[in-house]
Amino acid sequence: MDKPTFSLRFDDLVATGTVLAQHNEPFMIVGPPGVGKTAAVQAIAQRLGADLLNRFTSIEDPTDPKGLPWLMHKPDGTVKADFVPFADTERLYTADTLLVCFLDDFGQAPPATQAPYMQLLHAREWNGRRVSPYVRFVLATNRRQEGCIIIPPVIDRMAAIFQILVEVESWTAWAAADGCIDPRMIAFLRVRPDLILTEPKRGSIEKWCTPRSWHTLGRLLLYCLPVTIQLTEAVIGSGAGAEVVAFCRNLDILPTREDIYTQPNKAKVPQKPDLLYAVSSLLAHGATLERMAPTIVYLNRLPPEYAVLCLKDIKRRDVTLLETPAFDQWASQKDHAALFGL
Repeated sequence: MDKPTFSLRFDDLVATGTVLAQHNEPFMIVGPPGVGKTAAVQAIAQRLGADLLNRFTSIEDPTDPKGLPWLMHKPDGTVKADFVPFADTERLYTADTLLVCFLDDFGQAPPATQAPYMQLLHAREWNGRRVSPYVRFVLATNRRQEGCIIIPPVIDRMAAIFQILVEVESWTAWAAADGCIDPRMIAFLRVRPDLILTEPKRGSIEKWCTPRSWHTLGRLLLYCLPVTIQLTEAVIGSGAGAEVVAFCRNLDILPTREDIYTQPNKAKVPQKPDLLYAVSSLLAHGATLERMAPTIVYLNRLPPEYAVLCLKDIKRRDVTLLETPAFDQWASQKDHAALFGL
C-alpha cells in the first residue's frame, strides 16, 4: 500500500477514475491528508451524473456492511432469521440510479471492519442479497506513515490503486476555476510551488501546507481578513505563513484592478515575476464580460506568457468570457494563438 502502482495528477486521476467507475471497477486512492482524495471522488461522481454516498469506515462497526440480525415473520406464520441492512447500507441494495459509494478513511478502520467489505467489493453480494448494479465502489486512505493499514485481501480486490501526484499546476487550475479562493494564494504558489505540500512536524500540533490548507487560507482571505502572521501561520504553519505575509506586502505596489479597468493603457506594469504572477491572477479572478476589453488591453502590455496564464485561468472559470471581440482580436495574433494552444 505504501507504493501504489500509479501516481496521477488530479485531473488525470479524475479522468481515469471516471472510466473505471463507468465499467464498475472498484479502485482505491492513497495519499497524505489534505491532497484532494475526496475532491477527486466528488468530481468523478459529478462527471458520471451519479449520487455520492460517503461512508466513513473508520467509525463503522463490523456489523454495518451486512446489517443487523433480525427475526423475520413470514406470511405462513414461520419465522426466519436474516440480516437486515439499515440506514445508508440499504441504498447499496436498492439503488435504481447510478450511485458512487465512497468508502473514506478505509485504512483507519480496524481489520474486523474492513473484512466484511470483501464480499461486497468482489462478489457484490452479502448473505444472498445482491448489490445494485448501479452502485460503484471507490476507496480512499491515508498512507502507512499516517498510521493506516489495508488488509491484503482488500488490496487484491481493487482493480487499481492510485496515488495523487500533488503539483501546483493542477491545484492552481482547479483553484482558478473554483473562483472562491483569494487569487493572491494562486499567485504565491506559482512563485513557490514547493510549498504546495510539506510534511507535518513530528510531535507538533501545528498546521502544515497541504492543498486543503491552502484552500482554507484562500477562502478565509476572501472574508477580507487582514494578512497577518498570526492568521497565516495558524492555517499553513510557520515559515510558509511568514512568506505569504511578505509576498502580500509586496503587492501593495501593484495597480488596483479598478486602475487597470479604467486606464488599461496607463496602469503600471510590474517587472518582477512574482508581481506579474500576482497581477495575472488578480485580473483572472475579477474578470467579467464588461471588464474583458480593458483586461485584454492591459494584457497586451504584459509578457505574453503571463497574459496566456491569465486568459487560461479566465477560461477555467467561465469559457463564455472568451467569447468576446476583444479576445478574438488578441487571439488573432499568430504568437498569441500558438501560446494559448488555439
